[in-house]
Amino acid sequence: MALNLVTAVAVLLAWTGGTSAESFQLAERIDKDNFFDKFTFSTIKDPNHGFVNYVSVGKARKNDMVKIQDNGDIYLGVDNTTTLDHEREPGRDSFRVQSKAVYKHGLFVARFTHMPAPVCGSWPAFWTFGSGTWPEAGEIDIYEGWNLNTYNKPTLHAGRAAEIGQCTLNGTKQGAKVLAEDCDNFGATHDRNQGCQTEETEETENSIWGSPEGGTQALFWTSEEIKIYTWPHGKEPDNVHDDEIDTDAWSATTPSLHLKTCDIDRAFQPQTIVLDVDFCGIPAGTTFWTKPDHKGESTCYDTTKVPTCDKYVAENPEAFNEVYFQFKDIRHFRVKREAQSSTPVTSATTSSLAKSLASRSGNEFKEYSLELNYLFTGHRVFPPASRQGRLLDSFCQPSGGK
Repeated sequence: MALNLVTAVAVLLAWTGGTSAESFQLAERIDKDNFFDKFTFSTIKDPNHGFVNYVSVGKARKNDMVKIQDNGDIYLGVDNTTTLDHEREPGRDSFRVQSKAVYKHGLFVARFTHMPAPVCGSWPAFWTFGSGTWPEAGEIDIYEGWNLNTYNKPTLHAGRAAEIGQCTLNGTKQGAKVLAEDCDNFGATHDRNQGCQTEETEETENSIWGSPEGGTQALFWTSEEIKIYTWPHGKEPDNVHDDEIDTDAWSATTPSLHLKTCDIDRAFQPQTIVLDVDFCGIPAGTTFWTKPDHKGESTCYDTTKVPTCDKYVAENPEAFNEVYFQFKDIRHFRVKREAQSSTPVTSATTSSLAKSLASRSGNEFKEYSLELNYLFTGHRVFPPASRQGRLLDSFCQPSGGK
């Protein structure tokens, strides 16, 4: 029997042994009137080593990669006209937009009117990263996948259990298929850097992966719990469009995942919101170019007959016509009793990051050497070394490792 559930990920910290719904009041709306004031276009070199060139807001606007549609929707797309040489960097023009504000707690509701089409070589994501070292500062992947994936895979990434407590999903109370229960990125029960990961499927009746109609996603985040909701267009709760939202109606069908010892506020520091589309890189263009996401599915190599991801992305710009996000708005709500006095957390300071690094020494510091490149930009999850071969092993192994 199909599960009539709307929750992709639900993480509950049961300090008191029970749950309670919250009433939220609108604190901020990001839409056509202020999008360019609220988000910045990052031009970093891709941390995932993709065949991509993240462009400035000026170039994005000039080339119609970002624009406000006639109906007020915000369009974020990629270069779909230029044929490139796959042996020359930097790669295909794309976007990586990051919120200028850094947030702690609240309800975040994004109303999408188009999701990026699943296309070989593409890697779209709607996610957040914490202010500090990854993964200790936490990462929340609300919408993410690559190539010909058929499902969204919401994921939470946290630091070591010895430092923050055991953050583990309760699979029996989950509203989506659980792929990995342990949120510890270094946990022994799952692949390295996988975090606790779920997968929306037909059975959950909540998938909007690649939908040309879009859908609504919500992130519920307090000191006690984290939940991610996904609704196809037209199936969202009536009150999701209001300026004041009582989540009680949502909670009635939301599975609870008990985390009796996880310190959520320590595991998930203030977060920056990100929307981006990567191309190729690790692992979309390496392991998963020739490996199916699910047994029996076609790979991009099988489908395109092109030997490498970079070559396909470079030579087929028209393939990415439908690889774009489009949304009405992203709204941030605060718990009603806090809404009148609360504002977004300011950006993290470099001194806090320096102190974090200074506290590391020896092998532990060397193990995190790759992360130095990401401290000011966040980090997209690398799949496990065991599934990526020697290249990723060289990045992830501590000093003295293979």
